[in-house]
Amino acid sequence: MQVNSVNPSPNFQAVNQKYVQRAQYEYRMVKNISNDLLFHINSDVFFSKKLSIQDAIDTLEAIKKFAIQSEATLSEDINNFKNLLRKRS
Repeated sequence: MQVNSVNPSPNFQAVNQKYVQRAQYEYRMVKNISNDLLFHINSDVFFSKKLSIQDAIDTLEAIKKFAIQSEATLSEDINNFKNLLRKRS
């Protein structure tokens, strides 16, 4: 799993390119992202620990533009991750 650093703003540090590419593909096919994609991001944070919470937030922010119908779910996931990050700080 490759995580690339980007610096569009001070709060935006790393984006998982695998998930961005998958979101782009799903958007081209069905004009939305799947719940399965969101499940895998959550799984990589909580179960396999492949993604940090901040990396998950950055990745979700990057794929937000592809989440036409799933925007509410995506925003809720982002808020949940931010709350969890605040609690751990």
